[in-house]
Amino acid sequence: MNTRSWILSSIDRELHVETFSIDDDDVKGTPKGWSVRKRTLRGGRREGVDVIEIDNGAIEVTLIPSRGMGVWQAIAEKARLAGADPRTRASPGRGPGRTEWAGMARRVR
Repeated sequence: MNTRSWILSSIDRELHVETFSIDDDDVKGTPKGWSVRKRTLRGGRREGVDVIEIDNGAIEVTLIPSRGMGVWQAIAEKARLAGADPRTRASPGRGPGRTEWAGMARRVR
């Protein structure tokens, strides 16, 4: 079996891929229903935050590489397995923010 890899970010190579998408149609001979997507969020507190979404067809995991590959959320069959509570201000529905914005509301008061 041939092994392929893709580098999306590298300090040594001074490389940063803004967007990336691959799925079972791109890699012949692999099981159906999987995908990997990488994007850089834009706008407001999300500006510049990288997100990697990995979906194996049963579970979708969203990673934030700029935060030590932290798991932002994990969802299986529409049930949230991990991640922020959607009822809070830090909900995944609002998207992850840059770390310098963390606790900003408390500091401004």
